[in-house]
Amino acid sequence: DIFWDISRNGIYTPVAIIEPIDLSGAMISRVTLHNYGVVRDNNLKPGDQIKVIRSGEVIPKFLGVESSADGDKSVITHCKYCESELSIEDIRIRCTNDDCSGKLKGQILNFIQKIGIEDLSEKRLDQLIENKLVGKIEDLYKLTVSSLMELDKVKEKLATKLINSINDSRSADLVTFLSALGLTGGAVNKNERIVNSGFDTIEKILELKHDQLVGVEGFAEKSAEDYLASLSKKRELIKNLLSEGFNFSTTKLSANESSAVFG
Repeated sequence: DIFWDISRNGIYTPVAIIEPIDLSGAMISRVTLHNYGVVRDNNLKPGDQIKVIRSGEVIPKFLGVESSADGDKSVITHCKYCESELSIEDIRIRCTNDDCSGKLKGQILNFIQKIGIEDLSEKRLDQLIENKLVGKIEDLYKLTVSSLMELDKVKEKLATKLINSINDSRSADLVTFLSALGLTGGAVNKNERIVNSGFDTIEKILELKHDQLVGVEGFAEKSAEDYLASLSKKRELIKNLLSEGFNFSTTKLSANESSAVFG
């Protein structure tokens, strides 16, 4: 079969589900197909026999089709989470609905992992979402011990531990914070370069201009444009997180300056 799942950016990644086979000492049953383009170009569908190698003796890698089953390629057309029609963008297939629950979950999970909230697993996040305790990233900082104890198998000791971990994450450094936001092109090393180039407060980051970012090592015209567009979409989230206790600067914005920065 071909299993499709969504990323925090709304991109669907296909995974081949294969009959389990021993490959280089490991039982393999799932093989990434990377993107829609691989499925399209190889006309992949359930029933195909494919060639697989363990790349670097670790990651199973799709090499090609040995024999093809009847029919046309197997492609997802509607989002599994919000049922929106998916958009094909060259080699990628994407959900463009900003309110898609699948995308939102991916963004929250990425934030949890990058900001360093320990003991808050994907399974536990699913519970929080199902119980309508968390619907967006900033909701994590509104949780309480009593609200967490509403979840299945969460006692006071674990709830207290989770809240302490959430509270501790407010002291993350600026690079970690930016990386946790899931900005387009915002890998840790890119954010380090921005901060080390003198844009070392959240206020300076929010006031970044295109020509300034192009001057930072690793950013070209397009990557700078994508980063700033993504940053613009995160302004409300950043404002909300700052109000929840995140603070990366010793200077305070006046009310007028705050309005100008956040819009």
